[in-house]
Formats: sequence, C-alpha cells, structure tokens
Amino acid sequence: MPDLPFPLTTTWRVPPSPSTDAAAKEHPVAGPLATDGETVFYATDTGIVRALELSSGETRWDVTLAPGTLSSANGAVFLRHAEGGVDALDAKTGQLLWQSHAGSPGELPATPDGERLAVLGRTAVLLNARSGERLWATRGLGTFSTAPLFASGRLVAGTREGAIHCLDLATGRPLWKYQTSAPLLAKPIADERGRVFLGTGDGRVLALSLRSGKRLWEWRTGVATDFEAVCYKDLVLFASNDAILLGLNRRSGHLAWRATLPSRPMATPLIRGDVLIAVCYGSRDSRTTLMAVDLVTVRRIGNAFETQGEAQTAPLLLDNRLVFAFRDRTVAVLALAKVDEALGKGFARRRRLRDLGVDATPTPTPKPGL
Repeated sequence: MPDLPFPLTTTWRVPPSPSTDAAAKEHPVAGPLATDGETVFYATDTGIVRALELSSGETRWDVTLAPGTLSSANGAVFLRHAEGGVDALDAKTGQLLWQSHAGSPGELPATPDGERLAVLGRTAVLLNARSGERLWATRGLGTFSTAPLFASGRLVAGTREGAIHCLDLATGRPLWKYQTSAPLLAKPIADERGRVFLGTGDGRVLALSLRSGKRLWEWRTGVATDFEAVCYKDLVLFASNDAILLGLNRRSGHLAWRATLPSRPMATPLIRGDVLIAVCYGSRDSRTTLMAVDLVTVRRIGNAFETQGEAQTAPLLLDNRLVFAFRDRTVAVLALAKVDEALGKGFARRRRLRDLGVDATPTPTPKPGL
C-alpha cells in the first residue's frame, strides 16, 4: 500500500481583518476562490475583494465594492453582482478596468473563456472580457443554476427547472435542450470525443452528445450529484451526495469501480497525477475531511486526513498546494507531500514500465467500497 500524501503542512495562514460586521464574521467568503496562478483572490459577503500573494500570503491589494462572486482569467478579476452587473479589476493592482450592467440577475460567478465572459442567471449573457461590451443575450430559457461548459463553439449549462441547454457561442441561439425532473447544480464537462457528462438532481449521471443533445447513456445513483465530474483516462468520475465515488466507462457508462467516501462530498474531486483527492464534510464541527485514492490500483492511500478548520468553499489545488478559505474567516495554503514520493517505488516502477510501452495498469474490478 502506498504511503499517504498527507498530513498537509501549513505554508501560511492569514487571519481575518478586524470587522464589526456579524455577517462577515460568520460567512466571510461569497462564492469560490479564484487565482491567476500567482495570486489568490477572494470576496467577502460585505464586498471586500482581496488579493493575496500565493507564495507568502501577503496582501497585494484590496478594494471594497458591492458584494458579489469572483472569477479570474487573462490578467483580470471579475466580480459578478446578484443584480446582474459585473466589475472587472486588474489582477495585479485591483484597479477598476470596466463595469457592465449585463442584465442577468443571479449568483453564479461570471465564467471566462478566452476573450469572452458568460454571465448566467435569469438570462444568458455573453460579454467581451476585455471591454465589458455585451455580445448577445438569450432570454426565456429559465434560471441558470450551473456554471457553463465551453466546447466546440458551444455553451452548455443547466437550470433550476432541470433543463440542460446548449447555445451557439457566436450568437446565443439555442441548439438543443435535454430535460430532467429536478434542479441542476453540477457543471457539465466534455471530453475530446464530444461527450458531455454531468450529474443531475434527479439521481442520475448522464452522457449526452455535444452535437445533438442525444442521451448516450445514463447511470442511476438514486441521489443528487451537486459537483462536476472529472475525466481520468477512459473513465469519468462522479462524487454523489450519498458519499459514493463512481468510476464509469466514458464510452459505455458501465461501472468500472465504486468507492465509499468518508462523508458527503463538498467539492469536485481533485486529481493530481494518478492520485484523486476527495474533499468531504468533516466528521465533527470545524473540520474538513480529505481522502486520497491511487487511481492506478483503485485503492485508498492510507487514512483520511482532517484539516484544522471547516472549509467555507471548495479549495483550489495548485501544483502541490491546497488553498482553503475557512469558516473562521482565515485563508490558508496547505502543502501536500510530493505525490510521486508518496506513492513510492511501486508507482515509479509502473511509470517506468508505461514509458517502455508495457501496460502495467491493473484491471479495475467493481468493489463494494474502499
């Protein structure tokens, strides 16, 4: 059995700034963390946007704007407001670049895709990410509730009404719709063969054709899946709300293996090399549980690890570092052990054999749990 790439070691931890706002003390981070690879950005529910140096935790800048949720790309930070507006800030200085009243009320972060920025809510709106100019808006499809997938000139996202919509990215024209029976929360993903994968609120995981919206296969979980899937080799991996991790064949939907998680997942599974890290709710208050799985052998690596703090939002995985925003209003970077070292000689031997063209991967078999 390989060694565990835990415990995590704290690289830095930034305490909260003094505040008299009770809501800010209880719920500091509004929506996800964002990063440009060098800086970590977060927004509080009182409208403070702060940039922290990833290597040291030092504050690069902070500004106070209307509350919103963050995203970042191409040297800019985007703050999306619930009433539909978007502010774009320079990632290095925090200087305001542009403001747009996109006209799409909602709470999803604005999602960048190159020179474009999707703002989804009661309306689907596409902006120019450099200027904030509105390129198109599509109404009457419901209220969007998932982050969008961009693939092959298309935008795919789900709604509270249970519909999965595919829009032409150039014009906003609806191309196809697939209807489910419950609100959708999991972001769709796609693979290189044009298959769209997502978990639904009505207890299924689906594979759809990106071109036509036709259902290719489904797997019934019986419970909702709130987080996006991840692809690994020929498998697609889902973490469902009954604390089960599923590995399904991408082409057929057949079960390759299943694993039992320590508790209900609170984020999308994270993959680094051949290691998966599941982020789950803690077994007690003020904790978050992490579990590692060797995806080559389909075995748990050691015991679960609990952080000293309860995550407020999904952590970021950046190389060998996990960035957390905790409910105690601290932000911290925790370092993982080097995965290659943690997996030991067996992993290195399998890698050498693969480099020589020898298939040394054990054939996964269905398991009742890890």
